Amino acid sequence: LLRSGRIGFTAAYDRMPPLIKLASKMLKVLPEKRRVATVVSEFNKAFDEVMGTHGSFIQDEGSIVVKIPECPYCRGIITEKPACYVEIGLLLQLVETAVGSGFTVQETKCMAKGDPVCQFEVRKVSGNQGDQQQFKN
Repeated sequence: LLRSGRIGFTAAYDRMPPLIKLASKMLKVLPEKRRVATVVSEFNKAFDEVMGTHGSFIQDEGSIVVKIPECPYCRGIITEKPACYVEIGLLLQLVETAVGSGFTVQETKCMAKGDPVCQFEVRKVSGNQGDQQQFKN
């Protein structure tokens, strides 16, 4: 499922109009933290529009947190572990396409586990066994 999220994003990106692709390349002039926040914000808006959810996102020093209530991927599922691998794949591929590698996306809350929302944290990691780093300003 993680791979399907990544492939789904890549297929959608390949079909985007040239103007949108140009705009995504222009993001490169923004500081890293701003680029990540911008693409996650736009993902959140698009996800809400397509899936009929009302998600939100916040950013702090070390991460960007996306909250998706009424998650369409785990609705009706009961599990002990987070189940929203498609969203993880979508977010990870989006950030890697816009900013580059060196990021991780982790689902920290999941409605399938009984949490009130599905929540994802986007973090920058270093090359040392996944240690977390601060975003570059």
